[in-house]
Amino acid sequence: MKRYENKFTTLFVLFSLLLCGKLNAQFLLLDDMEGNGPCSGRWTYYAGAGATGKVEFGVPNPQPSGMNTSSHVAKFTKDTTCFEYMSANVSMPEAFDISTNSVFKMMVYATTKDEILFKLQPGTDYTKAVYFTYKVSQINRWEEATFNFQSVSHRKDFNYIGIHFIDGKKATGTLYFDLVQAPNPTNITLSNTVVAMGQEHGTVLQAEVNGDVFSPTLNTSNWTALNLPQGVSIDSVHRVNDTIATITLSGNSPVNYSRTTLQLVVAGAELQNPNTAQYTAKGNVVFAGNPNWTMIY
Repeated sequence: MKRYENKFTTLFVLFSLLLCGKLNAQFLLLDDMEGNGPCSGRWTYYAGAGATGKVEFGVPNPQPSGMNTSSHVAKFTKDTTCFEYMSANVSMPEAFDISTNSVFKMMVYATTKDEILFKLQPGTDYTKAVYFTYKVSQINRWEEATFNFQSVSHRKDFNYIGIHFIDGKKATGTLYFDLVQAPNPTNITLSNTVVAMGQEHGTVLQAEVNGDVFSPTLNTSNWTALNLPQGVSIDSVHRVNDTIATITLSGNSPVNYSRTTLQLVVAGAELQNPNTAQYTAKGNVVFAGNPNWTMIY
């Protein structure tokens, strides 16, 4: 068993990664193999007695370009001396909350088009494990692997991750992996609303936070609507209680527009215990537009 040295996680790094497009606010960074994330320094691996294969953490990126420009990644080297079920593992002090979002993902780069197995289980009890696989589509190139645990989203005991490569076989291959991400249990959801064209002014939208509470004072400038109809803006944001806030719109659009769904981004500063720099609100607020007029691009 090997362990990788622990380093500190900073909100600045998370924010920088968000700006670079590497992370999405609906996910939590578990490890970027550069010292950031709650899994940093917690990994172990098992390759079998006398094996020459190993898993290394914080090695140079073999191809820092395309989908992954990180400087350091993890390297999973498997050969025929290794245990068929060789794995890299990490245990967390608390279980993952996968009740509202159940997708885990990571960047992968492999020398063979084989399967990667991503496993969740309660502690070291592999008899209660659940796993999903991802088949590498191209060799020696970064791609994003996703693993959806929606079928077991009711489980509240998963606090252990296992990553396997070419599982169950005596085989040779190298897998690099990076930017391991888990579902973010904290989210902001807008109540489903349809806003008629010409009636935007004074419309009140409701936002609910799950997994945290709103800050005592909310700042309207921290709520950014990316695609409001022309002439419409956010007038004010009001904190109703710990988990509910209302957003009041100002102005009616002077022009025809197509039906569109609001995209709202809320700064992490609006929550008391944010775990990411910003949140993209879920839910469907639809600006109905003119049903007889559609912009063609």
